[in-house]
Amino acid sequence: MSREVVIDGFPVSCRNTPQGVGTYPFSHAFIYSVNAVFARLGVDLGWQRLEAAAQRLGFGRDLPFPLETAASQLRSPGSPRTAVLLASTAFGQGELLATPLQMALVAAAVANRGVMPAPRITLDAWRDGARVAELSRPTSARVADAGAAGDVAAMMAGVVEAGQAAGVAISGVAVAGKTGTAEAGDGTSHAWFIAFAPVEQPRVAVAVIVESGGQGGVVAAPIAGRVIRAAVQR
Repeated sequence: MSREVVIDGFPVSCRNTPQGVGTYPFSHAFIYSVNAVFARLGVDLGWQRLEAAAQRLGFGRDLPFPLETAASQLRSPGSPRTAVLLASTAFGQGELLATPLQMALVAAAVANRGVMPAPRITLDAWRDGARVAELSRPTSARVADAGAAGDVAAMMAGVVEAGQAAGVAISGVAVAGKTGTAEAGDGTSHAWFIAFAPVEQPRVAVAVIVESGGQGGVVAAPIAGRVIRAAVQR
């Protein structure tokens, strides 16, 4: 594993891996967010595969949700499919835009071994003597192979086990998560963290974004940890 790759003259470097330059399993690049590895992998796989996977996950279209939502995108409409943009997109930059709801569904799909639940609104209240349980009953859909989703789930669990997400670990409960630090274009970065728990029998999936907050593993992860802790310990 190199700390830098060059795609059509565009250098992609990363200093995240504490062990230095060497040969490691792909899970290492995932756990430590090694941009150079994802840039090379994205270019090797190509736009067609990346776009197909993103479409299955719901990118490029409105989500089936009772409230109005924005569509997430891999690239801006009309942007050329260049290798440089592909490399940037593969590690979460470029023109990639995603909503917290979209990323919460991605986390849920991984937790469900490739089956993405359609989002719904639930109300914990009584109305006219009857409990209002759901405002919509959309169906779930398989968006990824169960084995591949299981592999991603294991790597997400490795992120927490390796201490890359502050304030998320819960005694007696295995938590899986992924950090994200998205450059906003104004010199700041949005702090991202998605997660689910417990790993063996998931009950909750969350996505947290702190706009212009900095590093996801430092800023967003503790917030996710408080939400997960409240959900699994009640």
